[in-house]
Amino acid sequence: MAEDTNPIDIDRLSEAQLRALHARITQRIRFIQQARAHHAMMEISLGARVMFEGHSGMVSGTVIRYNRKTVSVISDGGTRWTVSPSLLCVLEHPQAKRSPGHEVVVRVNATDSAAQRPLLG
Repeated sequence: MAEDTNPIDIDRLSEAQLRALHARITQRIRFIQQARAHHAMMEISLGARVMFEGHSGMVSGTVIRYNRKTVSVISDGGTRWTVSPSLLCVLEHPQAKRSPGHEVVVRVNATDSAAQRPLLG
């Protein structure tokens, strides 16, 4: 980032002006973070095989849903995870070719054999 040659003299700002400046800076930082997360999310296709660091080690799975700030991943063991897209490493993109206006359907076969219900951990 280029260094600003015209620094802001915050020593002359009132408390109200400093609070207003803080609010604008915070808002701008959130916007930049959201844009970065959105860009990372768009790099990941539904149905993509991904890997990330879980609570107890590396987890691999399939992207099944886009959320507002995260993606939902179903692990190979059947556990559903909500993960920031910036933490994912794409292993392979889905083989299905998508046509405009068509969605990718991800079939989830993981079930709890005792109750025959999906495992959503």
